[in-house]
Amino acid sequence: MSQALNLRNLERLGIMNFQNDGFLVEIWDLTPLLYPDVWEKYIKDNGETLVLENHKIVRTKQQILDLLRTKITFDYIIDIINSHHFYYLLIKLKLLRSGSCFLNLSLGSLPLPEVNSLDLVYTRIKKYLFSPLAAMRVLGNATLKKLFNIFIKKYDSQMLIAVSGEKSHEAAQYLGYSVDQIIKVHNLDYDLFLKYRNLPINEVMPYAVFLDEDYAFHSDYLYMGIPAPVTPENYFPAICRGMAVLSREYRVAIKVAAHPRSNYKGLENKYFGDIPVLEGVTTELIRNCNFVICHSSTSIQLAILFGKPLVYVTTNEIESTHFGKAIECFAGVLNKRPINLDNKLSAVNWDNELKIDQSAYAAFIKDYVKMPGTVEIPCWEIISSELKQRLN
Repeated sequence: MSQALNLRNLERLGIMNFQNDGFLVEIWDLTPLLYPDVWEKYIKDNGETLVLENHKIVRTKQQILDLLRTKITFDYIIDIINSHHFYYLLIKLKLLRSGSCFLNLSLGSLPLPEVNSLDLVYTRIKKYLFSPLAAMRVLGNATLKKLFNIFIKKYDSQMLIAVSGEKSHEAAQYLGYSVDQIIKVHNLDYDLFLKYRNLPINEVMPYAVFLDEDYAFHSDYLYMGIPAPVTPENYFPAICRGMAVLSREYRVAIKVAAHPRSNYKGLENKYFGDIPVLEGVTTELIRNCNFVICHSSTSIQLAILFGKPLVYVTTNEIESTHFGKAIECFAGVLNKRPINLDNKLSAVNWDNELKIDQSAYAAFIKDYVKMPGTVEIPCWEIISSELKQRLN
């Protein structure tokens, strides 16, 4: 894995499910070595990571070399790393040679905008023209990955993939996975839907929830090597203005569902004023709300599953980036258009924004969340059961 282990990842990655199902589980966390900036940010924000039995935190190249020298035998490797890092590729090759099967996950597919190849070439030329070292590094990584993929082609039969909606299933087929190599499940947000859908709803005052995406500070920018798409001084005032308008229009309170990797501790008032910022309760906030204000968060899937109206929002800064195109694409799949909160909002037909296209919601669930006929139990239980059967 290349994310620090915390309680959320412990549950979300099914670690306890596998242990309870009789698997001996080892966790290899390569975050400190592959993404030291991400690791440092996590420790700074959280103070520590969980440490479990059979949990290896790989911090140095020497630890990688020690792992490569040991006799390693695993039935399955669940790989949630997407890296060109040389040492990661070495470990992957070592494990494949030992006979381990790799399970890749395609459980988070979302609508993505089409990329114009000419625009992509132009953007990359502009980005790397004045940064030759970065260009050489990117070219070297791409070449290494291509050569590696050619080299491991002979291990294709040891590759499995878990898919959720029809889009991820189609993508797996396109990549060459056979029927026997594909495990049909549902995405991880559907697990939350199963857990909460039949629980009693506590009566609360009407409110809308804003799905925060930590746009100004997200640690993913460190993985991707890109700047944040927004500046705090422009982004948060625009968001708060938009939420104030919606609050007045519908006489509802507003609550912010903080992104699980955000860290607003002590800064809530600075960024969101008097709007409450709540952590770790996104599912409950969506389930009980009147409507959802969003960009392109994966948690939008929960709003669709619970049948909540969606108001997509953007800003001038976001619109000029790929993130803006992603919001527009996501909204378009549901026959909606994002509202730019930097524009005048007096002309917006808010009643129209709160309408739900039920057929679009149903199509989205089929394409991106869950194919018809898959088992209505937690995702990792399906995967664990399937993997055990393949051992017999």
